[in-house]
Amino acid sequence: MTPLEAKRLIKGKVEENKLSLTGFKCFDINFPLNPTTLFYDYIYVIALSQNYDIVTQIIDYDCFTDVEFNHKKQFASQARSCAIYKYLHSQNAVKETLEDINRFKQLYYDVIVPFRLYLDY
Repeated sequence: MTPLEAKRLIKGKVEENKLSLTGFKCFDINFPLNPTTLFYDYIYVIALSQNYDIVTQIIDYDCFTDVEFNHKKQFASQARSCAIYKYLHSQNAVKETLEDINRFKQLYYDVIVPFRLYLDY
């Protein structure tokens, strides 16, 4: 099924059975719901680390934007994930941080969360 169909199916089952999302599990790692973007950013940064052509372009930039991002409907941004990868690369810590989820979580709480911009319109 398409991603949209899968999203609708899951949403329907959640509403029908009065279920609530408690977290994510991927690579045998449990991810909490908060911070809300931790799981998404971890997966996206892993994907970036596996794509040499994109990574060589990302490290040449100091600023990223996501023109398709809609803060009213979305909470995760590919631009932020690119910035996280760039930060890890500048610290020579991509491999070590992605191999140890606790290091990634610590980075998230120490560096990403304190500087998150919240838009309230």
